[in-house]
Amino acid sequence: MIARFARSVYVATGGGLACIGSPAIGRGPLNLIARLGKALPEPGERVACGRGTVRFSGGLALALAGASTWTPPPPPLARRARLRLPRIAPPFPEAAAALKAWLQAGGRGPLPPAVAGVVGRGDGLTPAGDDLLGGALVALCALGERALARRLARPVLAAARAGTSRISRAHLACAAQGAGHEALHAALAAILDGGRGLGRALAALARVGHTSGRDALAGALLALSAWRARTRARRSPAQATTKALR
Repeated sequence: MIARFARSVYVATGGGLACIGSPAIGRGPLNLIARLGKALPEPGERVACGRGTVRFSGGLALALAGASTWTPPPPPLARRARLRLPRIAPPFPEAAAALKAWLQAGGRGPLPPAVAGVVGRGDGLTPAGDDLLGGALVALCALGERALARRLARPVLAAARAGTSRISRAHLACAAQGAGHEALHAALAAILDGGRGLGRALAALARVGHTSGRDALAGALLALSAWRARTRARRSPAQATTKALR
């Protein structure tokens, strides 16, 4: 076990990190949900995984038989005209503006140093800078912009190797594959669906971490706004030609 919190513990396994906690932590790519009550392991306990069971040296054992694997649901088809982007001020405004401009340009050229420079910056289990970049990565994947997500992920994950915590690195690696907390995916789905259910999704996202949910959504909104501007610019010449031929 590498970390213990009020509702969850993080453990290191042969397959990577896992966050074991009560249903209140919500679903996510690292989360193992169990009804633990007050039976959280104590700091320093060892963990062993095998034969369908997670065992802690203090005696707690969790059977994995019948457990289901969660994956983010497919997002609605993105339509530029339907996007209703809520206004959320991102952390590190200068880096956020640089990231949006880089994404709007389709990721041409190196990632601005200011963007990679926010890795590890901010307080909390997952610093605000990491949450911002992770949210952008999840949104790019939801938009089908996997190639652009890879161009962003490479320098971000390189900076994360020495620039942030082990736990935050694991979350960033998941974000690079398009997987984040279920509340972020719900908010993205609501935005892509024209705002239907967005109020509930934002309320749920506000309960993720201290500011992690909000900061991740701020990064997602940067990616969505850049995508909308880029697709508008890409279609405008074709639309102008069509009108001229009428």
